[in-house]
Amino acid sequence: MEKGNLQRWFKKEGDSVSSGDVIAEIETDKAVVELESLDDGVLHTIVVPDNSKDVPVGSIIALLKEEGDDDQDVLKLLNNASDTKNSPSAEVSKESQNISLEKDTALDHQVSINNSERIKISPLAKKLSEINKVSLNGMVGSGPGGRIVKSDVLSQIDKVPNNTIAHSHQDISSSTVSPMRMAIASRLTESKTTIPHFYLSVDCSVDDLVKYKKQIKEQSQKNITINDFVVKAVAMSVAQYPDVNSYWQKDQIIKNSQVDVAVAVAIEDGLITPIVKNCDSKTITAVSAEIKSLAEKAKNKSLKPEEFQGGSVTVSNLGMYGIKEFFAIINPPQSAIISVGAAYKIPCFNENDHIVPKQIMNISLSCDHRVVDGVLASMFLQSIKNYLENPMLIVI
Repeated sequence: MEKGNLQRWFKKEGDSVSSGDVIAEIETDKAVVELESLDDGVLHTIVVPDNSKDVPVGSIIALLKEEGDDDQDVLKLLNNASDTKNSPSAEVSKESQNISLEKDTALDHQVSINNSERIKISPLAKKLSEINKVSLNGMVGSGPGGRIVKSDVLSQIDKVPNNTIAHSHQDISSSTVSPMRMAIASRLTESKTTIPHFYLSVDCSVDDLVKYKKQIKEQSQKNITINDFVVKAVAMSVAQYPDVNSYWQKDQIIKNSQVDVAVAVAIEDGLITPIVKNCDSKTITAVSAEIKSLAEKAKNKSLKPEEFQGGSVTVSNLGMYGIKEFFAIINPPQSAIISVGAAYKIPCFNENDHIVPKQIMNISLSCDHRVVDGVLASMFLQSIKNYLENPMLIVI
């Protein structure tokens, strides 16, 4: 994660804050998390306001004034944070040295516009303009001496319309990309361009699995899905072939100590892969219940980082959309991802050479060839097939 969105503040400037208090809500590329204060003090200055987009990780979003600090301590901190490698030096005017930063006029910051004109701007206003990509060219400041202050930048942000581009005979509108979509784009581009993928595919006969699933529902009222059986079969196969449970890292192969299966869940504006930990040692009913719980949390954006980071392998299922076969992109740092297609009927010859209907389901495997070779991948895929065609082995 490189950027995030600051959705809202739960505290306002001047409020007392205790260690552990929830002070803000941050949207990461995977979930919405609460930001807790690490110290006691007073929330002196909010640098990044509500609904700020694409705030870089490591940015100062607020200043907490602790006991013993004075306004000059806070002023110095914000001054140092505002200076960048290529920015001009900041100068503090004598008449404003004792003014609180809360008024946004404590510091005159000289900013170069078009390498010719220089304007005065407070550090807070400058920080807001950088984060929100607001041009200072031609902006008239309302502060003392014509300096640009926080309210001037916020007013300009409100005036910026959604970008539209005239193209041919129609208007094509552009939209802001969410942190999750940016993370997906970055990770999958990295995966596809740096990991040597290779692919295998096998058809599984699932007549017995469909019958067994139906029996469970009739006898126990528990809705165990085909995907639940696939996840459990994958976990048992990973345990059977532990070399699959590894990943490439800086010319080394790192082996995972437990079998954690990630399950792809489609949510608004993206995809997330919550993890069923120690999946090989759990019953099929426990696996099913955990997948449902994680999927619900994923859709509510309430997953904790440890619930979606890492994992041994990933299972991605598009069978519910009628897709018969596809090959997914590996989810780094994992070395394999299983793609599950739809179950459908085909005519087949039985042992007596009679044509009978049979339900089959395609299982595809994408592997990192640096870690998993063809023979190992083939045996791993055959193991999954064997469990799915003999579902009683999964519940023993």
